[in-house]
Amino acid sequence: MQRNQDDIVRHTGIVESIGNGICKVRILQGAACQDCAAHNLCSGSESKEKVVDVQIDEPRVEVGQTVVVEATLRQGLHAVSVCYIFPLILLVVSLAICISLFGEEIGALVSLAALSSYYFCIYLMREKIGRKFRFRISDTYL
Repeated sequence: MQRNQDDIVRHTGIVESIGNGICKVRILQGAACQDCAAHNLCSGSESKEKVVDVQIDEPRVEVGQTVVVEATLRQGLHAVSVCYIFPLILLVVSLAICISLFGEEIGALVSLAALSSYYFCIYLMREKIGRKFRFRISDTYL
């Protein structure tokens, strides 16, 4: 399936380490992040540096090499949904239902407990969820 170039989010980074099929890349935030269509959605644009794990089949890069890592815009939007949109909906709905049934104090406690439970489940399923969010090293920039 051919991807539209607008559907791919790219970040330049430096390879920090390679081992066990995982390449750790330190992403450098630069002026390109401001031009990116997903800069408001991407957690990479929130800090100056971020280390991401890139799964590699064969070591075609070396430590210290500058590479371009990429992910699809769809992956970014899915991550935003899992981390921000679904929890917000859970919080608002549980708060509204519990306030109408039990009052404000209990409603607030129950909705916070629901939100905490949601993030705890996300933490427990981090490996399974992590398989859906994969960076890859761009072939065109090697």
